[in-house]
Amino acid sequence: MAANVGWKGRMIAPATMAATALFERILAFYQSGEPPMRDVRARIRHIVLVQIEKAPPLFSPAYDFGLAEDEIRTSWWNYFSWLHSWHAAAASARTTAAEGG
Repeated sequence: MAANVGWKGRMIAPATMAATALFERILAFYQSGEPPMRDVRARIRHIVLVQIEKAPPLFSPAYDFGLAEDEIRTSWWNYFSWLHSWHAAAASARTTAAEGG
């Protein structure tokens, strides 16, 4: 899995499509998929086909520091864990203050 690699490119999306033979084939694909999608007609009303003209790879600036993907992922997990702990502590402090403690 390449978590920090994406694509940026030129694309053309001329129009949405509904009630065409291709539209019906795409709906059938989702209805018979694994697992099949329920209520396909209610959930998909339009489909946009996008033509990709150019898609060169786009690399995250995080790689500029020479870190491996595992190190970058670990760094973000640690940051989000800290952020979650900080928000939980702040919420607890607000509750304690509101209770007069």
